[in-house]
Amino acid sequence: MSIQVDTEFALATDSSDHTNPFGVINDNNSNAEYINAVKKHFDSSPIKVLDLGCAGGAIVVDHLQAGDFAIGLEGSDAVLLGAGKENWNKYHNENLFLCDISRPFSINENSDPILFDYIQTWEVLEHIPTDRLDIVLQNIKACTKNSSLFCGSIAMVPCVSGNHVSVFPKEEWEKIFYRNGLSFEPYIFGSAPRPDVWGSQCVLFTSRLIQ
Repeated sequence: MSIQVDTEFALATDSSDHTNPFGVINDNNSNAEYINAVKKHFDSSPIKVLDLGCAGGAIVVDHLQAGDFAIGLEGSDAVLLGAGKENWNKYHNENLFLCDISRPFSINENSDPILFDYIQTWEVLEHIPTDRLDIVLQNIKACTKNSSLFCGSIAMVPCVSGNHVSVFPKEEWEKIFYRNGLSFEPYIFGSAPRPDVWGSQCVLFTSRLIQ
């Protein structure tokens, strides 16, 4: 098996998360309750999982240990020295890849495009420049099939570091998703990788391809 992430932008060099990678260095969150909830939704069958903005890669590693096929993409190489450096030392360029997700990319196995059952972005989309949000969502669409789920969380308030560059209310995020052919529905799982995403300053979502 040979996995390739094809991109002209391995690093998000113009992103504040690359120049000020506080979250990238420190975020290595996951939990068994969340992984089990996702697995249960898919009848505990092995699934193909994509984690965008994966930081330390804990979610990817947990899915791998649960028997899934999992890939994580991260735009800053600060992760190589961060809280998840052991994950990156073990899985770099096998299951964890450096890639600017706000630029076009493709993920292939033996030159064939991979379609994922489950895609997730936790506290990521608000970090994407507004004029590139459509690119990110089109990248996600290109990796999905009709039965796929796309879930995650979005912070709706600025942050002290200035890394939240796309700050909108829930209603605006709904419009952004729908114009890209993706629904914006209530979150369906009872847990999440990070406990702080349940606050009123974040919105959790489930998304599917609009048929």
